[in-house]
Amino acid sequence: MQSYVILIKWTEAGAAAAKNTVNCINSARTTAQNNGGRLVAQYWTQGEYDEVRIMEFPDDESLAAAMLYIGSRGFVRTQSMRAFTEDDMKRIIEKLPETMQGGAQQGAPRQA
Repeated sequence: MQSYVILIKWTEAGAAAAKNTVNCINSARTTAQNNGGRLVAQYWTQGEYDEVRIMEFPDDESLAAAMLYIGSRGFVRTQSMRAFTEDDMKRIIEKLPETMQGGAQQGAPRQA
């Protein structure tokens, strides 16, 4: 499963229904499950975003379907970011050219 960070902003309708936000998390769980995913963590936040979710889905299309459904209800707007675990990053780094894996390329000319 792939991990995603979901940043959530409430719409005016979402803010008006703020008292129900804890109850609505069950709907998010169900939506994730219906698209092959799962809700890993849920946080309510201060600042630019009202909520942050950590979710897992088998692929980008499953995530997109879930986020389209959640957004279509009119209470929130979402921004999704693919998140990588330590093991994911190890595999990604292994794919880098050998000259990049150790940081600055040895023997490279200095820029003036």
